[in-house]
Order: sequence, then C-alpha cells, then structure tokens
Amino acid sequence: CIIAYAETSSGSFSPNIKGDLEAVLAAIVEAFYLNFGRKTRSQIPLLSTMLPIYLVAAIIVGVISIPTGHTLTVSLKAEILAPLICLGFLPTAMAHTLYFSSLSDLKSFETATMALLEPIGATILGILIFQEVPQAIFVLGAFLILFGILFVAKENRR
Repeated sequence: CIIAYAETSSGSFSPNIKGDLEAVLAAIVEAFYLNFGRKTRSQIPLLSTMLPIYLVAAIIVGVISIPTGHTLTVSLKAEILAPLICLGFLPTAMAHTLYFSSLSDLKSFETATMALLEPIGATILGILIFQEVPQAIFVLGAFLILFGILFVAKENRR
C-alpha cells in the first residue's frame, strides 16, 4: 500500500509496475534462498559454503553484464582501489556471511525480519552523516517495519 501511495502521490498516476514486479521477484528468490540456506547451513560448515556462493554470484553478475556492453574498468590507484576493496569486504561480504551464519540459530523468517533493520540503519546513518531526511511516507514505512520486527520478537518469546 505504501509503495502504491508513494508512486501515485506525485499528482499524476504513473505507477512503475516493473519495479514492483522486480521487488516481488526479489522477495520470492530471497524466500527460496533463506529456506535452502537454512538446510545447507545446518549440513555444511560456514566458510566452505561461502566461497561457492560468492563465486557463483560473481559469475552470474559477469555473465549478465556481457550483453549490456559495459565492461568493468577499475583504476589501479591505491586511493581508489582500497576503498572499493573495503566496501566489498566489510559491508558486503562480512555482512552477508553473518546474515547467512544466523540461519543456523534463527528460523529463516526471523533472519529475514532482522534483515529489515539494514535500510533503517542506513537511513539513520544518512540522517546523522549527510543530513538527508527522508520523506514522511518513508518514515511511516520504517515505523511499520519496526512494528513488524517487534511483533516477531514478541511472538518468538512465547
């Protein structure tokens, strides 16, 4: 509902159905990933699981980028390369490894629910560091997400 409202609140009705369908597809793929990952995580050690996951992801991104004609060009200057490596390692690889690791102790829906905190945390950092204040409708969405997380946490204690 919030997505539909945000798309139509600009004055004219121009929904971006492609983006909505991509979001639904991403949710379906994530659900399969979490359920399959939970089974895999219980059978195979974490580090021996992560290398194939990252390798397959890199191959898929590389293959998908071929038809676009865009080639990866990276400067070999240390002041450019070092931050890129840090961005790839810290917030991406480590965060995903911890996310995947949590499947061994949490149910898959709990892991997915806790992952919803990431955009809220990023928004808070954006406010604090860059003074970027989100629109009211997105703040409402964040409160709904937090309410859902509290609901899941409360139900889990029972």
